[in-house]
Amino acid sequence: DASTLEAALAAAPPNTTIRLAPGEYAVDELAVNKSVTIRGVGPATHIRGDGNGSILHVTADNAAVVDLRISGVGSVGSPERTGNGSGDWSEAVELAYGRGDAAIRLDGADGALVERVRIDTPASGVITREAEGAVIRNLTLRGATSPDDGFMGIVAMYEPIVVEDSNFHGGRDAVYTHRAHGTVIRNNEMADARFGVHLMYTSRTLVADNEIHNQSVGVIIMTRPTGNLIVRNGVSGARTGISTVGSDSYYAENVLTDNKWGMTVSGTGSLYTRNTLVGNTYGLRGSSLLPTNLVSHNDVVDNDHPVDSDLGSLRVWTVGDEGNYWGNLPGEDRDGDGSFDRPYRPSGPIDGRLHSTPGAWTLAQSPAVALTRGLASSVPGLRATGVVDTAPLTEPVRPDVIAAVRPGEPSAAPSDSASDTAASGDTVAAVAAGSTGVGA
Repeated sequence: DASTLEAALAAAPPNTTIRLAPGEYAVDELAVNKSVTIRGVGPATHIRGDGNGSILHVTADNAAVVDLRISGVGSVGSPERTGNGSGDWSEAVELAYGRGDAAIRLDGADGALVERVRIDTPASGVITREAEGAVIRNLTLRGATSPDDGFMGIVAMYEPIVVEDSNFHGGRDAVYTHRAHGTVIRNNEMADARFGVHLMYTSRTLVADNEIHNQSVGVIIMTRPTGNLIVRNGVSGARTGISTVGSDSYYAENVLTDNKWGMTVSGTGSLYTRNTLVGNTYGLRGSSLLPTNLVSHNDVVDNDHPVDSDLGSLRVWTVGDEGNYWGNLPGEDRDGDGSFDRPYRPSGPIDGRLHSTPGAWTLAQSPAVALTRGLASSVPGLRATGVVDTAPLTEPVRPDVIAAVRPGEPSAAPSDSASDTAASGDTVAAVAAGSTGVGA
């Protein structure tokens, strides 16, 4: 029973709850240095700052902020501050991303909880530093309308946290991590910002079941991490759905639709499997220098181009005797093993146009192309760069997912009738003119 939030916090013993009735509570930066819960009754409980600096600075383990709204955050995202002069690169990152204004700052607050909180902020929403096991759940965050004007929804540094069941709109990045190994980011919705999930120097992290729309990149992983799990995320309307680097990671059951690039295949020693890539300008982007990634059992259909492949060694996207599903392809499955007998080159000038260019289907089955393929396979110096699937699947891996994102979308080859071939003679000639190399 206190007149202000500050007075209630001063009077409350550890491990008690401060209950805030509906109304507006104006505060400067308030230090929460006890293990207490600050609980409102929903958005009707409004903690408002004066537009300068952060609002709640939590330093106590197991403290909680629950069921309320916060606004009036300062506008400083990346402050110009000097460090301790050590020259440590990690300190430079912290100064750039972890020292700006935020609605809530969790500093060393292990096991802290932020739940059912709405934040309107021109800078960051929640910044955590060395707050091991902190949980941010059911957060609703509204950032700046332009990514250039806003900052991060959540910044996680140095210790793992959990971000789940939350909604992010606007700002720069929804969730940004720096050396927060073991973080869990799941069941969130993210839209209209620069990046959805941005992992920097962060390994052994789970990014699962997030829906991400209208970002520059849905999930971006940078700076040589290892052992990350990126599973069951849906990304649409992005320049790149999922951008990958690092090693020994697992990318599975993601659904990438209507992006420029669906997903990059980069780094080393990682497994890409059971992903669905539909309706992108480029389905997969092969950019790894060393062909050590395992790519199989993905559905890559109805994209303008199945693969965009940079220069580098030939990448074989087949594991054992099973590759990926690229739609209906020329050739047969004479032994009934579920794979076409003819290899498929999704980055090739002919195979890459089978489902988009009239006449390419006919040209792909011509004796000249078959002879060129055989010669390239037998002479190592003539082997093309790019991507080859030596056992492309005859049936989709997850037909129900394809049907859900593209109801009624045909996956059959274009008609190969004599009339179609005649009508597309000019196109066939054009494709043939560009396929004289051994990469056909």
